[in-house]
Order: sequence, then structure tokens, then C-alpha cells
Amino acid sequence: MKKIGLLIVLLISLISCSNDDSKNIEAKITINDYYGKWTDFDEARFKSNPNIWYEYYIFNTDKTFTRSRVDKGVTTTVTGTFEFSTRDNRSDIILTYSAPTNWIYNCSTGFGGTSELLYIHDGKLNNAASMCDFSPIYKKAK
Repeated sequence: MKKIGLLIVLLISLISCSNDDSKNIEAKITINDYYGKWTDFDEARFKSNPNIWYEYYIFNTDKTFTRSRVDKGVTTTVTGTFEFSTRDNRSDIILTYSAPTNWIYNCSTGFGGTSELLYIHDGKLNNAASMCDFSPIYKKAK
């Protein structure tokens, strides 16, 4: 009788410990969620102060992107291509810029380069520099 009771308890514990990936928001994000315009999370605050620059990305379905920075009313743009990668149940975007730019920040190498890693977390676009507390956050434009 004890063996049957232990088997029932074991069975219940195994069922209750199953992994439910449907609750993982990051896993539900599809590649199509990346396409379009992503603006600085605090863009409205930046626009009201002409001394602070703000940025936005536009991801096109042909795997090209544009990153624009508006500083004191002047817009500067860099371009490149991107590809998707999956890591730790998360979709990433790997950007490759057409030319080196100081707009890229990497925790280990500092400013500059031609590649950047972006990912979505809590519905917002982040880059890998968030691990070293340097990362603007972008939201999908409507």
C-alpha cells in the first residue's frame, strides 16, 4: 500500500513540475515582430529638449536596416544588414553596419565597430550593452 501511495505522490510531483514554455513571453515573439520602426523609449521627452539627441531603427523585410539619430534637429543615418539568431530560447538580431560607426557600444571593446547584437526583452528592443548598464531602450512604433 505504501508503494502505491509513493507512486501516486511521485506521479503528481512529476506532472506539476512540467515546463510550460507557453508562459514565456520571449518565446512567443516571432521574427515578424522585429520589422518596422523602433524608437527611443523616452523619445517624447527627448523631442521636447532640443539639446538631447534621440534615435530610432527601421528594420525592413529585405533584411536591411536604418539607424537614425536626431541631434538638435539634424538627422544622421547609418545603414546595414541584419540576420536573425536564436539563443537561450530568445530571438536575436545581429546587425552588420555598412561602415564602422561610434554609435555601437560593446561592453568589452567600448565604442565603435561594425556589428551589434539586439534582442527583445519585455516587449522592448535592447542591445547587448545592457549587460554593462549602457543601453538605450527602444519601443515598437505604432
